[in-house]
Amino acid sequence: MNRQNLLKVLLYAVLIGYSIVTFLPFAWALSASFKPLAEIGAGGANFLPQNFTLDNYRQI
Repeated sequence: MNRQNLLKVLLYAVLIGYSIVTFLPFAWALSASFKPLAEIGAGGANFLPQNFTLDNYRQI
């Protein structure tokens, strides 16, 4: 693998890592919007809601 290809791979790895770090807070907020308030307040690191609900959107 020559130097130019190595730099491309490194650049893509950095860009993918940055994209993931940038996207995670939005995905976490979206996931929390489908949880009941009691589940949000309980804490923990559950990304997917255990009790899926649309009540938070009905209240708007």
